[in-house]
Amino acid sequence: YTKDVPAGHMKSSPEQVRLFALLLKLMGARRAIEIGVFTGYSALGIAQALPGDGVLYAFERDPEVLEVAKAFWDKAGVGHKIRPVEGNAVEEIQRLLLGDGAEKEPFDFAFIDANKRAQMTYYEQCLELVRPGGLVIVDNVLWYGRVVDGERNDKITLAIRELNEHMKNDERVELTVLPVGDGIALCRKL
Repeated sequence: YTKDVPAGHMKSSPEQVRLFALLLKLMGARRAIEIGVFTGYSALGIAQALPGDGVLYAFERDPEVLEVAKAFWDKAGVGHKIRPVEGNAVEEIQRLLLGDGAEKEPFDFAFIDANKRAQMTYYEQCLELVRPGGLVIVDNVLWYGRVVDGERNDKITLAIRELNEHMKNDERVELTVLPVGDGIALCRKL
């Protein structure tokens, strides 16, 4: 389905989704966050890897694509594990940070694949929400090679370069970048 929709190239690669599933299982993860759902492919893979009592908070600003994603999640039998959150992710995640009870429990895993100019904010918010030893994964850190092209200075490329530099120097995480998909940064919170 996704390959035929406009901007279908934005979906996560199968290799990414399988890697996430393996990491989630190795970590014994129960609570996860995804920022930027699109048609729900990576969220579906994450939810499948979570245990029966696991939960994935899936943040998406576009209500139309979120409805498509929810239909796929229900069809795959994982809709009960996913809490879709529609709206501005920065604001909605801030609500989680300020929340109490079960919502205040730390997360094990976060996957950021949304508005590239807001990724620095998402990264900082996720670091607050994820437990020590947990993972924050950022997609598109290679940005089709544009991050190393000195001629490319558009706002998105500059924002990704800034985040990459920030993660590289961030003493709160252990960082590894893998050339999977369009490049993913795996940040293990110390």
